[in-house]
Amino acid sequence: MAHITIFTLYRIEAGELETCITIIMSYFVYLTCEAVQASGVIGVVLLGLTLNMNRACFSVSAIDISEQTWQLLAYVANSLIFITVGVILLKTYSGSDKMLSLLSSLPQLVLIYIILILVRAIMILCIHFILKQIAYGFTWKDSIVTIWSGLRGGVSLVLALTLFNSHIKDKYQAEIVLIHTIAIVFLTCTGRKKELITSKF
Repeated sequence: MAHITIFTLYRIEAGELETCITIIMSYFVYLTCEAVQASGVIGVVLLGLTLNMNRACFSVSAIDISEQTWQLLAYVANSLIFITVGVILLKTYSGSDKMLSLLSSLPQLVLIYIILILVRAIMILCIHFILKQIAYGFTWKDSIVTIWSGLRGGVSLVLALTLFNSHIKDKYQAEIVLIHTIAIVFLTCTGRKKELITSKF
């Protein structure tokens, strides 16, 4: 699908139309993946990565229009995702029994978070010197922020929500995955937190 999109964009010189094509193809990829029991979220992410690696397919006018449009859509989507998560949390864990089961999973959450940070740290340390040479002066401060900001909030929450709303037999496990994802996203340096920490450095 990505190659079809790129092929089409190379033959169009209208910024608004090119932006509309990217939006339509994103929905098409999502629905197609879901229809064949694949992850629509991952499909859209791969489409975006492929288009980003082939930015030359966009006309000059389309680049600014597409970036502004997708930034607006991403902002709206992130807002809706976090509102949805808040409503689900309120409805799911309003009872005392549910709250106790949530508290019982806290040791697992702490362990998972520590493991994630350690894995990110090992990965960054392994490629630190390469990044230092090619990434315009990648410093130890950049390494710290990169280690702490490894999880994308919106995408991770959507994947957890997809599992939560699926026909999985063990609903408790789906709830725990959603709670752990929410907590890790909250504890991870993303978005505005990243900007504030980077400015302090």
